[in-house]
Amino acid sequence: MLKKESHGEHVVGTETITVPAGTFQCEHWKDNRGREAWVSSKVSPITVVKTVDKDETLVLVKTLTGVHDEIKGRVVPFDAKKIQEHMRERMMHR
Repeated sequence: MLKKESHGEHVVGTETITVPAGTFQCEHWKDNRGREAWVSSKVSPITVVKTVDKDETLVLVKTLTGVHDEIKGRVVPFDAKKIQEHMRERMMHR
């Protein structure tokens, strides 16, 4: 979900929108750069149904059901800083 006020994002309201993947009840967000997003907790894990920017529009075209993950072992939350550190270390050892 988007963080409130990180780039001037704010909830405009709740809307029902239809995209190729279906019809979804969404929170409609806007930011101070003119970008818009429609998000739904029913669309997992990303939650994004549609985004509109000055140069492009992205829409959800398909959802998957009945899919089972193949993750084995402990699930670790994504940590962007650790990934960046790891990449820097790899670059330094080349």
